[in-house]
Order: sequence, then structure tokens, then C-alpha cells
Amino acid sequence: MRSNQIQEQIMNFKVEVFNINYGKCGLGGINIKLEPLGKCSKCEKTAIINIPYAKQKLCKDCFNDFFVKRVKKVVEEFKMFREGEKVAVAVSGGKDSVALLHALKKAFPDPKNICILYKSWNKILFR
Repeated sequence: MRSNQIQEQIMNFKVEVFNINYGKCGLGGINIKLEPLGKCSKCEKTAIINIPYAKQKLCKDCFNDFFVKRVKKVVEEFKMFREGEKVAVAVSGGKDSVALLHALKKAFPDPKNICILYKSWNKILFR
């Protein structure tokens, strides 16, 4: 079999259900079942995430929009800050704080309103 035929077979191969069994000393076992999600509820692209409480399966772009709108709604609903106020966001560099900072910058695009606090080697950086 030629390499382009093998490559074509690999590209056409689809896994319907994929099980992962993971165990580590002292943790017991974790059993993960991965299934295809189908199409995005908004745009029909391939979904990458299922949000059960919202009854939505979303692609990357639609999820980013959903997340930013959700952050903006929560900020406004709980009156966390008003337009024109300065907000300091403490960022650890981890995925959660960086995602929050990104969503806040997208939801409230005025660059003067959001400041970043970051602690590095016992120094606090403020920007």
C-alpha cells in the first residue's frame, strides 16, 4: 500500500467512542469516555464543547463569544464595577486568570479601565 493511500485511510478514520482508563498510585482509576459532539448549536461547525446547563454544543468561535457574553452579563448583573471605573485583575499566569482577563478585555474594550496585577519573584507588577 502506498503512503498516500495509508494517509487517506487515516484521514477518513473516525472514532465513535474512545475510552481512556487512567490510574496512578494512590488515586484509583479514572475512566473517561470521549464521544463526538456533532455540530455547533449556533453555526453548524464541528462542536468542541458541550455545555449541558445551557443545552448547547459549541464550536471554538461560538464558545468564545458565549464565554465573553456570560462574563459581561455576570459583571453587570452583580454590579461588580461601573463603566469608567478602573478595575485591577490579579493574574497568576494560569489558564483561569488569563481566560478571565481576556474575557474582561473583550467584554469591556476600553484599555484604560482594566489594569493587571501580577506577582513575580516577590515583586508586584502593576500595568
